[in-house]
Formats: sequence, C-alpha cells, structure tokens
Amino acid sequence: SCDDPDECVVLTGHSQGGAIANLAAIINVDLNPYVITFGQPAAVHEPCPYINSEKYYRYINSVMDGDELEHDVVPFGPGLGSSFFGYMIIVSPQSDAVANYGLNAYPDISDFHLNIEPFKAHSMDGGEEGFGYIQRIEALMSHDEYPIPAGGWHQGDACSDDGECISGFCNENLCSGLLDSCESCDDNEDCISGNCYLGSCTRIDQQVDNGCSCFFSSDCDSGRCDSLECMSRLPNGSSCNEDSDCISDSCGWWSGCYGDDGARASLMYNFY
Repeated sequence: SCDDPDECVVLTGHSQGGAIANLAAIINVDLNPYVITFGQPAAVHEPCPYINSEKYYRYINSVMDGDELEHDVVPFGPGLGSSFFGYMIIVSPQSDAVANYGLNAYPDISDFHLNIEPFKAHSMDGGEEGFGYIQRIEALMSHDEYPIPAGGWHQGDACSDDGECISGFCNENLCSGLLDSCESCDDNEDCISGNCYLGSCTRIDQQVDNGCSCFFSSDCDSGRCDSLECMSRLPNGSSCNEDSDCISDSCGWWSGCYGDDGARASLMYNFY
C-alpha cells in the first residue's frame, strides 16, 4: 500500500516508451505520478498545464568512443514542435555522479558529441559490454551513496559539454579547472578572470601578461605590445621602435632607449 497518494504512482519507459509515459502521465494527472524515462524523445507540445515538471526525470546515457564521450542521439533529435519537461540528467561510464542540467533543460545539440555509429548509447540493456541504461543505473547504485551526487563530473573525467563538469568547464573532452592567465581559451567562461581576449585568458585585472596576444600596448601589464605579443620593456641602450618599448618611455632614433635625464647611451657607438 501507499500512505501518500502523491507518492504512489511511477510511470517509466525507454525510448518511445518514455514518450508514452509522458502521455500516460497527462491522462492520469489526477494521480500526480512521477515520470522517469530513459533515452526519451520529445513528446509533448508547450504549454501543457497538466505536467508537473518537478516530478519528471529523464536520463540520457553516454558511451566512450576513443577519447570522446558520446551521448544517446534520440533525446537530441528534432522535437517537431514538442518539448522536454522535468530534470535532464546525463549519466557517464566514468563517473559515480550524474550531471543534472535542471528543469526543462533543452541545451544546444551542437554542444554535444552524439553516438550515431555504432548505435550503443541508446540501448536499455548493454549486455556484457555494460554500456546500456540498466548498467549505468546499476553502477550508480553500487556506490551506496545517496543522494547520488548530481553536480557533474570531476576534473579529468570525459565530457563533451561544460554543464557536465563540476568546474563548469569541459576542455578538449575532459573536465578541467578554469584557465589561468595566458592559457588558450574560446570563451570568457573558460577563464578564471572571466575574460578571454584574442584567444588567451587575461589576468583578473584584465591586463595581459608577457607572451600573450595583444593589439595595443595598453593591453599589456608591461605596457609594451610588439608584433601582437606583450613583451618586457627595454632598458636604456636597447634598440627600440617607439617610446612604449622602453622602461624610460623614451626612444631615440639613433640612441635607442635613453633615460629621462637626457643621458643617452647611443647605439652609434656600437658600430665603431
């Protein structure tokens, strides 16, 4: 028996069966069922007042193909006007946690690697190879940790999207820490500083360290941008092209960098 009528009914299904479970929940809305699906395609058009998203959980499997984590393609197929409801949860072959994308999530398909050939990730039962939904859930339960961690995967775990990682950053198919100054980046979110400039992370103060790309001398912490790269400024007597090349802020055509007191270390003397 069930003491709480709102906790009595659970509808579940795999693939098309998951879509049918969604429709069955609408028909039996008076029972306020839980809906748990695996590899489910989109099935219901929005808005739908008969759906309680807080009680819907849809799992998406993933498998390793070489060094890439690939996902069940069916949940990412075109919905033809239909939408997803409930919590989107991705399971991994390499982690004792899941990546919960939250309520009614419908992320950009271009952010994910999809398992199309061979068609493994959509399997409910992966058999001895262990790549199916059943094996993923059994593996999570075997860790005897409840509730199961849902914030994503640890640094070094395989990933294909930032949302799968605890750090919020997936770099070259692995969950990584955020990038420090001068490390290559694609977006601002990749960087500790929150600023990706010309393909490299800046410092927290938005300045660029030596060796990183720049357009202007004002980009650089050193105050010198030469050949699109931040460089150290030069001491007196060094060959220079402009004032910003020099520590002294003074560059002479014949003398090179020279001091503010006018004492010039002429480069001409080096030719004799």
